[in-house]
Amino acid sequence: MLPELEAIGFDAIRHADGGRVEPHAHETFELCFVERGEVWAWIEDELLEVSGGHVYVTWPGERHGAVDDAVNPCRRYLVRVDLRAPRFLALPRDEAAAVTAALVALPRRSFPAPRETQPLFEQLLADVESDPTPLRQARLRASLLRLLLAVVDAAAAESSASHSDVVAEAKRVLGDRLDRRVSADELARELGWSVSHLQHRFREEVGMPPGEWQLRRRIAAACRLLVQTDDAVTRIAHALGFQSSQYFATAFARVTGTTPSAYREARRPIRQRQLSACTQSSPHSRTRRPSA
Repeated sequence: MLPELEAIGFDAIRHADGGRVEPHAHETFELCFVERGEVWAWIEDELLEVSGGHVYVTWPGERHGAVDDAVNPCRRYLVRVDLRAPRFLALPRDEAAAVTAALVALPRRSFPAPRETQPLFEQLLADVESDPTPLRQARLRASLLRLLLAVVDAAAAESSASHSDVVAEAKRVLGDRLDRRVSADELARELGWSVSHLQHRFREEVGMPPGEWQLRRRIAAACRLLVQTDDAVTRIAHALGFQSSQYFATAFARVTGTTPSAYREARRPIRQRQLSACTQSSPHSRTRRPSA
């Protein structure tokens, strides 16, 4: 294939314990497109919650992985590109430098994907699987360049926009109150906006209703508690404002694709190895990732 193209792939994960992304780093630029579902990832000391229709990037040398080493139910494409490759995509030197510099200096790590992202990924995958010919090489270069330039343009456009005051304040309030559900009526009343206006603005700018946004963050908090503590599932559910453990289990399964108990059981051995690695030096120990 192309010397610039280190890897390309597609994942279809049905359950939160169906994939493993242990801590790792590579010297290439990685672009991931979440077509459907949601990915909870950490990159260095930053936590990301990337929903369907968005892309996120990892720059060369950054240590990263999935929260608790699991991949949530999702459909995800990824490509890793070596920005150091000589004669990058066979471009003239100044053009190659402009493209790679734009990728290194993307103003945002995660943002809405360009409309043509999925077709370009599918074209790349099809070209990779076709017979090796000079024509295939040309198609690969053209599709990869189109994808990278589309991402650069999308990041620049998203960077020039920001959340409205009402949405930014709504996210702050919801994020500060993960111990209970905040209704749309309560949120609108506190912020001084009509419910319809608040919900419209929030959905338009964030991509989901305020209640769903907060629910996903409460579930994310539950995942951390399930792995990092020995608290009973019922206690965790009540601490996060769920009225019953059954409702908590239903909501948890909808977001993660598995039950709280199954999630804890699958993650527990990983957590125990991490704790062990912190207390003893071993040639098999892994560097501990940032706390989620």
